[in-house]
Amino acid sequence: IRSCHAKIRDTLDLPMPFQYFHLMSFMMFLNLALWSYALAISDPPSYFTPVIYLFIQMIFQGMRELSAALADPFGDDDVDFH
Repeated sequence: IRSCHAKIRDTLDLPMPFQYFHLMSFMMFLNLALWSYALAISDPPSYFTPVIYLFIQMIFQGMRELSAALADPFGDDDVDFH
């Protein structure tokens, strides 16, 4: 059991590659840009479009922050195992 735990710890200690992080950031930026374009050309135009986009952006960025916090379950964050 200790060897399995050590393997898990060694795997969790590996840093996330910068290429993966930048790819995920670019994909989120592209997704939000496409959402803004789609909401901008909606027919008929609505005054609630900026509010809808604000909620979409908060949801996507919140999911990104939550996934970053839950990525290491054995760390020192509030959501981690102690």
